[in-house]
Amino acid sequence: MSTRKSRGRIGRIFWLLAAVAMIVAVMPLAGAAAETADAPRVVNLIVDGGADSTTWVDIGEVQVWDDGTDLFVKYVVDVAPWCLTATHVDVVDIAMTKKGLPKVGKFAFKAEHDCVTEFELDPISLEGLPTEFKIAAHADTLKVGGLEGVEMILPDTAQMLVRHPGTQDGYFEAFIRNGGVLDTGTDGYTSWCVDIGHTISPGRWYDVDVFSSYEDYPDPPGDTFGNIDKPGNLDAVNWLINNMNVGTEVFVDDDGDPFTPDVSLGIVNKYDVQRAIWTLLDNSMLNWGSYSPPRVAAMVAAALLDGEGFEPGCNERFAVILADS
Repeated sequence: MSTRKSRGRIGRIFWLLAAVAMIVAVMPLAGAAAETADAPRVVNLIVDGGADSTTWVDIGEVQVWDDGTDLFVKYVVDVAPWCLTATHVDVVDIAMTKKGLPKVGKFAFKAEHDCVTEFELDPISLEGLPTEFKIAAHADTLKVGGLEGVEMILPDTAQMLVRHPGTQDGYFEAFIRNGGVLDTGTDGYTSWCVDIGHTISPGRWYDVDVFSSYEDYPDPPGDTFGNIDKPGNLDAVNWLINNMNVGTEVFVDDDGDPFTPDVSLGIVNKYDVQRAIWTLLDNSMLNWGSYSPPRVAAMVAAALLDGEGFEPGCNERFAVILADS
């Protein structure tokens, strides 16, 4: 049976250290109270610290609680593009250097990670521990960038709800929960259909698998890659949503003469974008909405020509695939 006294065994000193390759902060936390899974003790996870607090970067938190039998420690990184590459925890007799600093390499509970944003230690038994004790928690962290960074922080799964028509210029407006860095608030993501053969009903939460549009895909792709028939054109789709999105005016050269004005095909609407995406990715086709066939043909041709090998840069759009699991 748990008692309040036993649940208050988390010690009066809680050290939290986070670093890219070294210890950058030691943070004391005073007081002992009852911590539970629903109301854990929380300390900010700080990187780029040192003595000057103005340089600190808060990237998440460490949560600590007990159930009267076991002690639990959980790391949560909620600021992109940071992630965990190693964690170190010690309790009671903290390993220390001669200068009185925690000796992270000697901590009792160590784990390496492949750039994760959450990690919970296996339960640590409270048996034999004093009523109050010290806990030290340290993390090696990495700030990733570019496509590799985005792919590292994408969750494997999430839940998705769509609104159709959405308030944005897309086929759907998609809302995400339980998806870490992808989670939305009141505003969703502009989203598009990539597979005509599978329907999505608005107003329902779907369990979805999450894919980067740049990860390796199986051959044939099948159901394991969002039911996309032609994933080799995903670079062209990324180019399209960055260069010929809704509101863009499309021109064609009517005679090949660079000194004469090009002919305008008008302004791209959401039906044009959806039709172009289906043309690039799906073997099937659906006549949906007031798209312009000449405009769509020009968009697809440009995407295939200029989008070969395209990778979005800073502040550009990046396509993430959500497939009903």
